[in-house]
Amino acid sequence: MATEDFDIFEYLPSKEQLTWFGSQFAPGAGILDASGQMPEMPTGDAEFLETFSAEDMPSMAENIQRGGLGYLDAGLQGLGVLGDASYALGPLVGGTVGTALKAPAAVSKAVRRGIASLDFSVADLKKLFINRHPEVGKIDPETGNPVTPSLIRTRANALERDLKKPAVRRREEARAANTIEDLVPQERIILDPNDLYGHSLVPVQGDRSGIGTLTDIKGVPLSFPVKVQGGPGYPQFMGSGRGWASMEGAANRKQINFIKALHETGMPPLGVYTAMGREGINFSTPVALSLVGQLDYLKVAKNNIASFNKSVREGTKKQKGIKDFVGLDSPDLVPQLLGDVPSSASAGDLRKAVITEMQKPTRQSQGFPIYEDVLQTITNPDLRYIKGPKGTPEALNPAETGYSIFRADTAKPTYKDPYHLSYDTVIPGDYMGGLTNRGVRPELMFPQNFARMQKEINVAGQPLTRSQQIGAMRSRHMVEPVTDELIENLANHLNRTYGTKYNDGGAVEETPSPFSKERVYEIVKEIVLDGYTLEDEIKNEFLKRINVPFLQNVKIKGGKAHYNRPVGERGTFSSTLDPRNKSISIQYQQDFAKKDGGPVTAMTVQDIDIFE
Repeated sequence: MATEDFDIFEYLPSKEQLTWFGSQFAPGAGILDASGQMPEMPTGDAEFLETFSAEDMPSMAENIQRGGLGYLDAGLQGLGVLGDASYALGPLVGGTVGTALKAPAAVSKAVRRGIASLDFSVADLKKLFINRHPEVGKIDPETGNPVTPSLIRTRANALERDLKKPAVRRREEARAANTIEDLVPQERIILDPNDLYGHSLVPVQGDRSGIGTLTDIKGVPLSFPVKVQGGPGYPQFMGSGRGWASMEGAANRKQINFIKALHETGMPPLGVYTAMGREGINFSTPVALSLVGQLDYLKVAKNNIASFNKSVREGTKKQKGIKDFVGLDSPDLVPQLLGDVPSSASAGDLRKAVITEMQKPTRQSQGFPIYEDVLQTITNPDLRYIKGPKGTPEALNPAETGYSIFRADTAKPTYKDPYHLSYDTVIPGDYMGGLTNRGVRPELMFPQNFARMQKEINVAGQPLTRSQQIGAMRSRHMVEPVTDELIENLANHLNRTYGTKYNDGGAVEETPSPFSKERVYEIVKEIVLDGYTLEDEIKNEFLKRINVPFLQNVKIKGGKAHYNRPVGERGTFSSTLDPRNKSISIQYQQDFAKKDGGPVTAMTVQDIDIFE
């Protein structure tokens, strides 16, 4: 909603709000507030007789118990009590001192309620809801049916009724003046499909979260900053030696997957990010913390907090109860969600239970935080997709692959990492980069595996659904050797979809080589003669191609130089020179068969010391 749409004079404090504000300085008001008997400030469109009819604010004891911003409120209430006591000093001294002591608390309450910001009327909020609702004729995500004028009216009228609840009113006023703030993605290293040559690919599923720190959700302030540490940006953000993170059992299984991939293909494995569905993020900590972090500001009614706690403890038909859940009003809430306070359920399952309960429409109408706001805020903006009704293509997970890729380290074991708030174990590896834009569908990145799965039958006697195939990428040992056909298909798809200019030799930049052609020639010649026995025709062809000026085709990435064959060359030569580790990784495949019609000859030489 644009600023010019408003007349600022319409949003000055109302007479009723000013009356309430003045009452905070009256003798005894501080004691009344500290005991939990002071009503909240009225809304801007409240009638005079409703000035003191709002729900009572939390007492001093309740504010101390809830922690966070509650400590600030309790301290200000304490000043108010001292202000009441000072009135006993007499009208001159007592009145002056008492008023000064009460002022901070009164101003704090007013600011919290919104007297220092624009105060939207019920009509404004209802109109804004209608404007933001999916248009008539479009498919409604909740019902799966086309949106009708009647549906919009029904929902708008329901919101109008809910706005009488202080928590709902606070939430919607904050949301009305703000939009979702993106977690700006890090600048990624964009890989050419040719960079994958010589490797094997292993899918690594992860959520769609970004990287950063949150202080509010669409204008609703959080009582503590929330760190978002994961998703595809993990290997890039967390630094050297950290390829991926998961819980210990899952991390160990995936590391075994990488080791098997190396043994089965002889090709170094790459971990290829495969995106979970929109709500796959619910296991991690940021969603749950961003929801409960809004509660201090929203001040949901006590009876609704109590019913929420009871529902999580008792469970439902679909959600198992967690009897030792400490409750939303407990100072141990956040420690328990982080796994620092013992529970009969895992921290991840506890977080999912809290999120599931808070997603219910009944909780939304009680003034609890909006789950969709949290989801959109935490999700990497590059990987968002619109929520669609169940059973339609829009509702299915695109499961994009390749947005992030890391080099797995099969020589090292997994290890514990105390710094990640959601997962306790690191899969060793190093960030490599990612395909442009959102990546590609998994069927294109793992064609051999999907071809096999498409022939399989599930327990119902039917071919595996796409959802079941995507799920198998997480649960099965899966490896895809990179072939020329795979690289060509990736390049063609990216060129067609995103307008890139990849070709057989890759999009390379002209950069001077740090090593002379003669030096590399001598090194490779020595290795070939000493370490491999090749037919003379193949050996001579290999050495001849090494001696062509391919070294002008260089691109620098992360301190490493990647060499690719020139455009038009039939043979494939690629290498990585790493001055820091004093090594050269060389891979070569010649696209011609032996004289007897045998298979294509391939050879790989790795980890060569190139320094004297």
